[in-house]
Amino acid sequence: TFNGVYEFQNSSLINDSLGMPEIRNIIGKVEFNQDDIKIKKAEAQLFGSPILIELNNIRNTTQIGITGIINPGFLRTGLGENWEKNITGEAPWSGVIKTTNIEVKSDLKGLSLNLPYPFGKKEDEIKTVLFKTKSINENKQLIEGEISTYGFLNLIKERNDNGIMEIKNGLININSLQKEMPKEGVMLSAELSEVNLESINSLFKGFDSKPIITNADINIQEFNVYGYKLSNAK
Repeated sequence: TFNGVYEFQNSSLINDSLGMPEIRNIIGKVEFNQDDIKIKKAEAQLFGSPILIELNNIRNTTQIGITGIINPGFLRTGLGENWEKNITGEAPWSGVIKTTNIEVKSDLKGLSLNLPYPFGKKEDEIKTVLFKTKSINENKQLIEGEISTYGFLNLIKERNDNGIMEIKNGLININSLQKEMPKEGVMLSAELSEVNLESINSLFKGFDSKPIITNADINIQEFNVYGYKLSNAK
């Protein structure tokens, strides 16, 4: 038999294959023996916000549990300064990692979002957010997301010739009944009562990454383009 302790002292953790962002400043202990391994409430930082990490073996499967807070600083680091300006308050979130599968969720209660319709919310309002990744096989991954009852995301990632996982196809629904995913590329299907182009551009102005949407089918009752209002746009 054997047992031991490994201590994290401002360590960091990253897993590119899972698409997991870097966890920094980990402080805590790993306790292990021939039958088990555990982490009890190790402290760390994710996107500049504090988190707690726990690790357990459950039915011979290693499970990592993470809890944290979504606040303006968290969103600034993850999405950019323009998002921070439109967020106040904070909300708890939790996540579970099992082998190559990830699930993250929050009810966003306590967070006020001054965002374009239908993504805005008041501080005490509950809007559930769920994000999941699931390995179909070693070369294919399914990504799913939900925002309340109006936003849904389904993406397929496949390993390319260089061994890197990249998005092959997918579907993003906003108030839409579209269910068929395209065989190639990512389609956005949306039914919106109003859209303000200036507000949307301000949120994504600082993004350096390549847009994932390759095709869109959007119906808009009122489209505001820098002061000019268009009705029934498509």
